[in-house]
Amino acid sequence: MDLEECFRKGLIKKTKVDKELIKSLIEMSNIKEKTVNMQI
Repeated sequence: MDLEECFRKGLIKKTKVDKELIKSLIEMSNIKEKTVNMQI
């Protein structure tokens, strides 16, 4: 199944880029990484 077929079947949808959400996810990822590194 190619990308266009996935779009047609509704398996994936195009969304608007939410810069605040991206920043939030990166920040959470960084916090998790720091926490993991502290436990080692």
